[in-house]
Amino acid sequence: MSAVLISRELLILASVIFLFLGGYAAAQETLGAVLTDLRAVQANENASIEELREATFKVQRIIDEFPASDAAVSVLLGETYDGIDFAAFEERLKVALGSQNTLDQAYVQSNPHDKEVCLASAVADKPSVNMLIGFSVSADGDLSDLPEMIEPEPPSSEARLQYLQIVAALEECSPYGGGGDGTPFQLKISETGALSLAALTVTTTETGGDLVAATAETIAVMPVGSERTEKLLGLDKQAIRDIQARLLVIGHNPNGVDGVVGKGTRSAIRAWQGTVNAAPTGYLNELQLIALKEQSQNTLDEWLRSDDNAKLYKPPPVLALGPRNMSGNWRYTTNCGSGSRLGRMKITGTLAMQHAGGRNYAGTLSNSQGLRGRVSATLRGRSVSAVTNFGLLIGKVTLKARVDDYKLVLRGRDSNGCSFYASKR
Repeated sequence: MSAVLISRELLILASVIFLFLGGYAAAQETLGAVLTDLRAVQANENASIEELREATFKVQRIIDEFPASDAAVSVLLGETYDGIDFAAFEERLKVALGSQNTLDQAYVQSNPHDKEVCLASAVADKPSVNMLIGFSVSADGDLSDLPEMIEPEPPSSEARLQYLQIVAALEECSPYGGGGDGTPFQLKISETGALSLAALTVTTTETGGDLVAATAETIAVMPVGSERTEKLLGLDKQAIRDIQARLLVIGHNPNGVDGVVGKGTRSAIRAWQGTVNAAPTGYLNELQLIALKEQSQNTLDEWLRSDDNAKLYKPPPVLALGPRNMSGNWRYTTNCGSGSRLGRMKITGTLAMQHAGGRNYAGTLSNSQGLRGRVSATLRGRSVSAVTNFGLLIGKVTLKARVDDYKLVLRGRDSNGCSFYASKR
């Protein structure tokens, strides 16, 4: 919606305007620092996950803190700006997180006898009953005989089925440490799926009787989370945002509080599970969710005191668009870089729009260069296509833009190569 400057007089006028815009350039110093940091990360082929994650946050900062800048429009339109490929940071982060997940899986596969992973998997995603199983191991830590179901007595059909699963898991998860050949163990399983393993030591009393003392090694203090147990929680987007925020405030960054479960969220859940002696599956169940809420509530309450955090945690409904709020007066700013058809300059103006039927709008534009034009625009979803006709001398300027989700702000780029930012008056 800016004008194509043709005459010598208009070019001279633009140069004069530009001389008075030194304050605008100075205001962009902070943006320049952000761009410098992003260039450094882009040039570093070995950037860490945290560096890449911070870079994605800085890309979002450009949109939030410098909404009228050419850089912000480039981010929204998926363009490069001054040699910086903004979209590449998120792609590199996804690759890095994928590699980390591969390493995590490789660890589990190369350590199949890790008790936290191995034994807990025996009751994962399966109904459980309270059970106590005794077994002995040989000098090399393998099972020396068939494990004994001590409780429940008598066993139910469910208990017998679970016993067979546990026996298979005990065999698979050997060897077990202990005091040598014949060391007895007891494995306790709660109906919630929590496991604890006790190596038993035998001492002889003065009267000759045996005293058995158990030292328990916790295997999983909570039932194992799985895709099924998490599905049973019925998590909607707000519930997922709640989980992501809670993980974030206690030090496990999910790579965004957006209500969408991705690799970052799974990685954060696994990291948290490791701190509470739960099998690190990356999936939650009811008891784990309760524990996460109890652990994080005070910190979350403090975090939500910030208005920005509160909006991130529970964003307002997406703003509906139509004749009632799109019609009216808008203020706009056009920022032209050195690579645009107009050269480096800033143009401001006002735009009056009225509904013209269906998806169409029409109005007039006037700018700081003293130019006026007639505007026709079409709204499809949140995308706007517009043409400003400045008459025979100047011609037409086209614009492609998008309306923000939560406020009446329009951002885009015109056919002169300039970025466009408008807000409703």
